[in-house]
Amino acid sequence: HLLWVLFYNIVPAGALGWLLWIYALHNLPTRIAGFGSLLIPSVGVLGAWIQLGERPGLFELIGIILILTALLLSLISRRN
Repeated sequence: HLLWVLFYNIVPAGALGWLLWIYALHNLPTRIAGFGSLLIPSVGVLGAWIQLGERPGLFELIGIILILTALLLSLISRRN
């Protein structure tokens, strides 16, 4: 089972991830694609907190706050 799981995670899932990323870069503005890629870790940590009950530690919370602050600043700078 381990070899099948490794194969699946490396080949089809990795290839699909790369194809979707290339598709997003070709069809979306770069700042929108970058915005989405910066948001992914925060959504993952918060989703694990909500669904699995995993409480993020201090460093994870600081990281989420810094990422969300950077995203907010990039949105504010675009409006001015």
